[in-house]
Amino acid sequence: MPPVVLTMMMLLLGFGEYADEFRGTHPQTANPREVSVDLRYVMDMNDDDYFRFSALGGDLEMIDTGLEVLLALYYSQGVVQPDRARNILGTPREADLKFGHLLLSEIQVLRFLGNSAAVSRYEIRLQWIISRGNVTRAQIETFYRNGIRALISEIVTEEFNQIRFLLDDSRYNAILARNPQTGQYVLGYEGFFDGTRATKELPPVSSLEALSSAMSRSGDFSATAFAEVRTQAALMPAVVYANWRPNGVDAMALITETLTNFYINPNRDTFNAVRGIYSRYTVMMAAQDRFAGVAAERYVQSLNALNVGLTRQVINESGISAARIPNDPRFNIFSTPYR
Repeated sequence: MPPVVLTMMMLLLGFGEYADEFRGTHPQTANPREVSVDLRYVMDMNDDDYFRFSALGGDLEMIDTGLEVLLALYYSQGVVQPDRARNILGTPREADLKFGHLLLSEIQVLRFLGNSAAVSRYEIRLQWIISRGNVTRAQIETFYRNGIRALISEIVTEEFNQIRFLLDDSRYNAILARNPQTGQYVLGYEGFFDGTRATKELPPVSSLEALSSAMSRSGDFSATAFAEVRTQAALMPAVVYANWRPNGVDAMALITETLTNFYINPNRDTFNAVRGIYSRYTVMMAAQDRFAGVAAERYVQSLNALNVGLTRQVINESGISAARIPNDPRFNIFSTPYR
């Protein structure tokens, strides 16, 4: 079975660790969110279970999305759970709440996007989970409302503590990530090594100075490469926004607030605020503001981590006019030049 992609929301709810227990023999991909599930677990499902969970998204007759795989692995009677997998998601009630959270978050976006057919499919699965008797819909909705802000905050924090760039005269596609808890940096880079395209990652280091030493020891970089890394590190959005707060506005907190408001109450007003942030960034990008381009890319990745359909809608509806929405002066931080 080819690898399936888990969203960051799934990973934060513990589903990544759960899916790892069912990992197949496919080589690990460069994407940490991709999991290859052993085909034997799929073969253990009876036809009723298989088609119960295959009809959510993607090919409606194939279990081919991350959510479909997780639902099928957990709820199919024929699948024997690996010993270590049994307690990862908690009690049956806790697992039902977590699966209900995932389904409800998708329903919120799909309903806003007007995809009534998909909403119906997700509602059927949600009602099926409720029918097991462990949780009520009201309990799932409370669990969702109480947890969605923290999940979005974690997603925004992770994405805005990264920066992607071309490194060493474009020899490498690089990503520099910073751990906001420890301050450690990790540099990953993809390029050709002895004629073969591969991805490498340096071990975590405690400072940029230590990263310079690690880059030198690797033998993969020119003498000027670290200067590029230092320049890029200074543009990492979380680093910039920690110290740059025009009129006292915390940009990352405002992004978290805006996305949370949409996920709790998706409507045109809350969506307009979501797309207004992106539109403001694009106006600044057109004015050659380098930081706006970096921040816009991390904002889009944050949206992708939540829902790709939402990302498409934001990009499709963005434009100069949207850069004036909402009429809230706090949002001006996204259209203020950074120098």
